[in-house]
Amino acid sequence: MKHYEVSVVTPFHNVDLDVFKTGIESMKAQTYGFENIEWVVVAHNCDPEHKEGVHALLDEYPNVVVKDLENDRHTPSSPRNYGLSVATGDYVGFLDGDDSFTPECFATVIEAMKRNKAQVATFRREYELENSDDVPVTELMLWDQIEKEIVVDKEHWDDVKMFSGTCGFVTSRIYDRRFLAKNDLKFDESVLFAEDFLFNLQVYGHLERVLYLPQFIGYHYFINGGSLVQSGEKSPETLIAYAKGYTKVFDAGLKYGFYMNSIISRNMLFLSRFLAASESLTMEQRFMIRDLLAPYINKTTMMEPSKVCSMKMVKECYDIPRSVILHPEEWIKSKDDGLLCSDSEAVDALSGDNRITLARILERNQQTDMGRHYAFWNIQTVKNYRKALPLTDYAGFEPLLKLTTRIGESNVFTAEEIASYVEEEAAEGKHRVFPLTRRHARGNARAFAMILKGHRSILLPDKVKGGVRKYNDAVYANTMAVAVTAELFYNAQGIVAPSVTSPEALYFSQEDYDTRYLHLLYALRDEKADQLIQPKCRWTLHLFEFMEQNWKALCDDIEKGTVSMGEPLPESLAILAERTLTPAPERAAALRKVFAEGFDTPIAQRIWKNLRGVYTNRGEDRDAYERLTSRYLGKEIPCRDMYFETSGTIVGRGHLSGEGYTLKLLPQVAFYEFIPEAECEKAAEEISTLLMYEVRAGERYELVITTDAGLYRYRTGRMITVTEAKGDTVCFTY
Repeated sequence: MKHYEVSVVTPFHNVDLDVFKTGIESMKAQTYGFENIEWVVVAHNCDPEHKEGVHALLDEYPNVVVKDLENDRHTPSSPRNYGLSVATGDYVGFLDGDDSFTPECFATVIEAMKRNKAQVATFRREYELENSDDVPVTELMLWDQIEKEIVVDKEHWDDVKMFSGTCGFVTSRIYDRRFLAKNDLKFDESVLFAEDFLFNLQVYGHLERVLYLPQFIGYHYFINGGSLVQSGEKSPETLIAYAKGYTKVFDAGLKYGFYMNSIISRNMLFLSRFLAASESLTMEQRFMIRDLLAPYINKTTMMEPSKVCSMKMVKECYDIPRSVILHPEEWIKSKDDGLLCSDSEAVDALSGDNRITLARILERNQQTDMGRHYAFWNIQTVKNYRKALPLTDYAGFEPLLKLTTRIGESNVFTAEEIASYVEEEAAEGKHRVFPLTRRHARGNARAFAMILKGHRSILLPDKVKGGVRKYNDAVYANTMAVAVTAELFYNAQGIVAPSVTSPEALYFSQEDYDTRYLHLLYALRDEKADQLIQPKCRWTLHLFEFMEQNWKALCDDIEKGTVSMGEPLPESLAILAERTLTPAPERAAALRKVFAEGFDTPIAQRIWKNLRGVYTNRGEDRDAYERLTSRYLGKEIPCRDMYFETSGTIVGRGHLSGEGYTLKLLPQVAFYEFIPEAECEKAAEEISTLLMYEVRAGERYELVITTDAGLYRYRTGRMITVTEAKGDTVCFTY
C-alpha cells in the first residue's frame, strides 16, 4: 500500500458538482503532484444525485478515497472527524467542497513545515464572492507581513497576534496529522457554529511550534450567498445553539491560558448582529443567551485599536454586546438601526519639497507592516532611509499587493485606505496593478489640473480592457486617466472642476462598453474646444482616421441627436445620450461643409477653430504616430506630453522651458532617487542611488520612487534623460 506524505480531507454535502470540479482541478494542478496526495472525500448526508456525482468524478483515481456518511449531524465536524480517521498521511489539510487550493500550496507549505519542524502551518486565504454585495469574514494578520516565514515556539507565544484575526479557520492551515492523533485532537460534533475556532484553540493548547507564512496565498475561498455570514435572520434555536457553542470556544481558550479578550469581544459583536436582526427571539430566550454569555463578556476590556479593529469597531466590540446581549430589555426599547454601522474619515493634502515629502510619507505610515518592520519612526535622514530599506521592484511588491487585492488585507504598506487601483500594461499581454490612496490621487489630480486649467478640453480617457475590475478589498481598478479624472470631478477640494466637452457621467460608466464614439460625438458638437487630451498618441491618429472614414454617419447623428454606430447602448448610457445628445442641425451642417472639403490639408483647426494643442503620453511608438497624425493636425498644433505616469503615479507634467517642451518632476507627489544608467545592471545591494540635487543634465537614469500609496524605493524600470537639474527642479525627457 502506497504511503502518502499528505492527506486532504473534504466534507461534501450536496455541493454544486460544477463548482466542486474547480476544487478537483486545483488538486490535480498541485505542483506537489496530485498522485502524491491522499484525498479523502466524505459524502455527508448527500442526496442520491450528488452522491453518485462525486463517485463518478473521483472513483477512477487510485489516490482518492470517497466515503459515504449518513448520520444526524449537520456541521462539517462529523465528516472531518471521519476523514481524519481514514487519512494516513503525515500531514493533513482541509478543503471544503466549494473551494480550491492554489497550485503551489502543498509544495510550499510542506517543505516549510519540515524545514522548520512545525506542527501547524498557517497561510493566507483569498476569497471570491458569489454576490459582490456580500460582506465577507476574512482573516487579517497582525504579524509582520514583510517576513515570508515566522516561526513561533511555545515559550514565545504572542497571544495578541496569534488570537487576533487569524486563528479561526482550519482551511488556511496544514497540520501534522501524527501530532493530532497523539493528542487525540478532533472536532466537537455538538458545536453548531465556530467549530473551527474551538478545534484550533485546542490544537494551539498542545502545540510546541507553529509556522506562519504571511505572504503565501494557498487557499481560494468561495463565499456563496447562503453562507452563514451572509444571512441576517436566524431561528431562535439556532441562535441559542450559537451561544452554547461560543461558551465551549471561550472555555477552551481560557483553559489553556490564552489571551481571549479579542476573541470574545469580536465574536460577541458578531453574534450581536444576528441577535439585533432577529424578529422572532422572545425576551425569555434573550435572557437565556445573556445568562450563558455574561460571564465571558464581563471578562473583556476595551481593546487596543489596530488594523483588525479600528477605533470605531473597538468601541462597538465593547458597547454593543453589553447593550444587545447583557441588557436586552433596554436595548429593545432603544434599538437604533444605525448602531452597527461604520464610516470613514477624510484626510489632509500633500505639501512640501522632496525631503519633506519623504518625511511625511514615513510619518503617516509608521504603524503599517512596512513601517513597523523597517522602524519608520527611527528614520531621521535620507541616508538612513536608503540604508534601512532595500531597493525593490514589482516582484518584491506583488506578494504584499496580493494580500490586499485577494485577501482584503489592510495597513500592509499604506495606512490610508486604498481608494482605487491603477492598471498598467506589462509584457506579454499581462497587466500590473498599483494602489492609489485618496491623498495620493489628490496629488496626481493637481498635476493633471494644471493642464486642464483655463481650457475647454476634449478629454478622452482610456478604460481598463474588459470593463472595470473589483478586487476582494471591494476596491475597483481602472487606468490612471480615469482615476485622476474622477478625483478632479468628485474629490479634489480646492481644485476647480475641469471644463470638458463630454458629460461627467460618461467618464465613470462601469459598463463594459467602448465609449469613444460617444465621446467623439460630444467633441464634434462643441466648436469651442481648444485642446485635445488623450492618453495614447496612437488613439489620436485612430480618432482622425475614424472621422475620415465615418464623417457622414457622425454628422447624421449630430443632426438628429442619435447614436447609430457600434453595438446598442447599455440602458444607462442610452438614458444619458437621450438626455444630453439633443439634435444640433446647424453644427452638423457646418461640419459637413468642413468634411466635404476633404482631408488633403490639416482638418483639426477647421473642425475646432480654437484648437491650439494635443496632449498625449509618450510611448515607444510616439514619434511614428506623431508623424502620421501631423496630416490631420498640421504644424500649427503641437503634440505634447501631458504628464509622465509610472507605477500608479503621475511623477511629471508637461513643462515649457528654455530647453523646449519637456517634463518636470513633481516633488510633492513622490520622493525620488535615481540609478545612473551604468549601475542599472548591478545587484540591488551594490547600487548607489542619487537624489534630485545630485543628478546632472544630459545623463540617463532609472527612476526610483517612494509614494504615499505604499511604494518604497520602488524601481520603476523607466529610464529618463535629465535636461535640467537645479535643486528640487528636475526636468527630463522619456
